[in-house]
Amino acid sequence: MAIIPEFPGAEVTVQIRGNVATEHDDSNTKERQQKQNKNVGTKICCKYIQCKDDAPFSIHLKVTNQYTWGHRNHSLNIAVYLDGKWVRGEFCREWNTHLGDWERDVDHRITMNEGGQFVEQGFKFTGITKGKAISHFPWLSSTTTLDLLTKVNYGTVEEADMAQFKQDLRKLERMGTIEVRFYRVIELKDDDDGFQPQKTSPADFELAEKALKGKAISHGAGFSAPMRAPKAPRYVDSQNLPEDNGPIAIFRFLYRSQESLIQEGIISRPPSKGDKKSTTPAALSGLTQEEIETLAMERLQQKRLSWFSEAESRLTGSLERKRKKEEDENVKDIKDIKDVKDIKEAKKETKGPVKHEISQTIDLTAPPRPYKKAKKADGKVIIDLDDE
Repeated sequence: MAIIPEFPGAEVTVQIRGNVATEHDDSNTKERQQKQNKNVGTKICCKYIQCKDDAPFSIHLKVTNQYTWGHRNHSLNIAVYLDGKWVRGEFCREWNTHLGDWERDVDHRITMNEGGQFVEQGFKFTGITKGKAISHFPWLSSTTTLDLLTKVNYGTVEEADMAQFKQDLRKLERMGTIEVRFYRVIELKDDDDGFQPQKTSPADFELAEKALKGKAISHGAGFSAPMRAPKAPRYVDSQNLPEDNGPIAIFRFLYRSQESLIQEGIISRPPSKGDKKSTTPAALSGLTQEEIETLAMERLQQKRLSWFSEAESRLTGSLERKRKKEEDENVKDIKDIKDVKDIKEAKKETKGPVKHEISQTIDLTAPPRPYKKAKKADGKVIIDLDDE
């Protein structure tokens, strides 16, 4: 997701085959900004992405409520450029963000065919092919610029070849780029009649081999076969805020093949099978692959036996601990029971006189026990009738 910290509330992403493209930082952003942008006040974000042949892509636009609208009740005109050519525009108004984020997916352009009908053409990446080499300029180096060529005295060189070469160089200046420009505008009126739509025409991706020399450009923005548009596009006439002097923000994506990204130093080359360093230890360097595999199997068997032995030991120890715990609990229960019996016996021994039960037989013929007698001080006798 590309964002510009100095331009909060706007986000742009490129999706390839429905998936968000991985973004890589551009180390030459400042240099590129000075070269390609005349408005120093424009905020720029530049990222590299990887593309593949004939892969469809789209540009996802997003404006959140973090964007500050409070200047002259303006709208945002968001223009999408592919390889330097305008292909689509979207308007975002302040009220579009009141209930949530404003989002759009731009995945096609609308053009007019020879029959005067509006047609849609989806975006896709197309590989560049090298055309016939221009043999008239063997002295040209990869650092040759368009400005230098304009000062060259052609002499006997065919001007047609030079013109083609210069044209290819102009194409390469913007080829391989996706640009999303944000303009602050005041909307004037609908202008469906005054706007002239683009004509449906095939893109040319055959460039002179000499023009491609030293360039890491690998692809251009192509289009799918035209299909009739479900409805005519709506165009709005607007005027840029004069104090802005151009777009206030530009999100730029430089799309390249994997090999081109490697050439430019953006990503590292993935290690191939032949480049992989040997991971074989020095102790095994003299053995064949079969011998190494045999040793590995033996080592694996040893590890498995060790695992089983350890597991068995743990299981045996666990069972032993469980048995010991149960024995301790049984001993404790027996001790508790013995303590209860001792308490009951002690209570029996400390009980008072035993009362006779109803079913007990008493011998009435036995001689009676003498009563306990006691004399008081006055000489009277007291008999204890409570005793048995």
